[in-house]
Amino acid sequence: MIYALQNQNQKEQACYVRFFNGAIGLDTADIFVNDQLVVEDLRHGTFSNFRMAKPGAYKVEVKIHSETSDTVFTELVSLMEDTAYTIVLTGNADHLSLVVVPLDLRHDIRLPNIRFANTMPYDSVIDIDINGHSAVDGLMYQEISDNIEMQPGNHYVTIYDANSQKILEDGFTIAAGKNYLGIIVGTIDEPENLPALFVAEDMPVL
Repeated sequence: MIYALQNQNQKEQACYVRFFNGAIGLDTADIFVNDQLVVEDLRHGTFSNFRMAKPGAYKVEVKIHSETSDTVFTELVSLMEDTAYTIVLTGNADHLSLVVVPLDLRHDIRLPNIRFANTMPYDSVIDIDINGHSAVDGLMYQEISDNIEMQPGNHYVTIYDANSQKILEDGFTIAAGKNYLGIIVGTIDEPENLPALFVAEDMPVL
């Protein structure tokens, strides 16, 4: 999963993959792809680095270590060329799932921008305001917003649930000429795991 495939025209056929640990109660996780360890001890709330891969289907295994036992979650993921993927670990150790957030690297978009992925489980629906103005309405679990063109600098975000109740206030900073991904994790109904926003640069478009 660390190389690109050359086609007959010598055009590189490749994609890129990184992982984000947003699962409830997972301090760290090991991630295997086709039985190869690719990310070790991925801490909660952190992104791994992007890795180059060739398009195709992959077996992704997440191993969670505890004092009593090891938990293994397995899922098949299909990857396409010229696409960058952020694969989000969500849920909890007993009901783990993966949310795949793709980015078409051939898409012509204005920079800088940000988009958001709702990875809060249990059928959550959220609205997002940026700098006091509505930016995203009705973003459902596992949905990804459109790119939102922004000015470089500091911005603040407010997130509401389906009942228009404020569930999160936070901020982020973006630089000129870059695109960003905001991952929204946590749960609305569990005080020990309140919603949180994690923002990171995404892959540059081609």
